[in-house]
Amino acid sequence: MPLSAAISTNYERHDLEPQSGAAAMKHTILFVDDEFRIRQLCQQELEKEGYCVLVASDGVEAIDVVGSRSVELVVLDEHMRRCNGLDAAKKIKRSHPLMPIILFTADDDFAGFVSPLIDCAVLKSADLRAIKLKIAELLPSETAAARS
Repeated sequence: MPLSAAISTNYERHDLEPQSGAAAMKHTILFVDDEFRIRQLCQQELEKEGYCVLVASDGVEAIDVVGSRSVELVVLDEHMRRCNGLDAAKKIKRSHPLMPIILFTADDDFAGFVSPLIDCAVLKSADLRAIKLKIAELLPSETAAARS
């Protein structure tokens, strides 16, 4: 089932702020996609996992958010109007070279894609387990952070 088919359309949230209760959440993720309903679904699902989730609608907004907020990981759609995912990744890596970046795309050509700009590519699906697993792999666990 396509990701967009799994999303309800009755939610209107357009800001960059995380939902209430974010102070108690662990890592801060920036999720970037030009499709509002995909941003909405992924934000809700990742917040259920305990993440603080900021959203942006394109690469230009993503670069601004990374420059002004404390973000620990970025998930970028590849095909966006003002600035695509790889261009945004390049600009983010200039100022934040260690920032983990996941390319979240519906384009099968990116399966197994390797680049110094991104840590991995995950194909979009209504089943968000793959993106959740990659995020968990790339962010340090709370247990490991408490030990150091």
